[in-house]
Amino acid sequence: MHEPARPRFFSVMGWIFILFGMWFPIRTLIDLYSAWKALSAYDMFWEQRWPFMVVLVETLLASALDAGVGWGLLKRRSWALPVASFAGGLMVTVACRLVYRLRGDFVFGLDPSGPPQPAVDIHQVVTRVLHLVPVLAHAICWMILLGAIFRRNGRIQFPPRRTEFTPARYWIAVAAGALSFLLYLWVLA
Repeated sequence: MHEPARPRFFSVMGWIFILFGMWFPIRTLIDLYSAWKALSAYDMFWEQRWPFMVVLVETLLASALDAGVGWGLLKRRSWALPVASFAGGLMVTVACRLVYRLRGDFVFGLDPSGPPQPAVDIHQVVTRVLHLVPVLAHAICWMILLGAIFRRNGRIQFPPRRTEFTPARYWIAVAAGALSFLLYLWVLA
């Protein structure tokens, strides 16, 4: 007899996260290259190299985490659920930070009591929106995945572990991911 077909949800989400894991480093390298070209002198780049390196390392680590979780979901590995919960908490916190940082660019110009703003550069607005859309899509995918992992029907599609992955352990992993990013921001500040 043949084994029953597995539901495709986690396979599709695995492929989505593998694609996100490939997309974000490519986009970051393109952004870093354009920022390097925008600097007036080669020496200025070397003065600003540490922020560039931090962004590059952050992106590569997040992309490796995305691709690793995607592969674990695709192959239904037992470690995929706790790692995905940790990564989901981390990535949703990263997306919230980015939205918080970019919100000033969109909201500040709408305040009539604030200082007068220069004319809106449509190219800059479109560029910001195009950077924000993939990040929001990424965060939404993580939230959908976290919801699916939280449900028992989602957890039973993976092989059993020595210790059961309970809702309490789920929330601990999500909180650990979010707190690790907040700690990282505190250390960099």
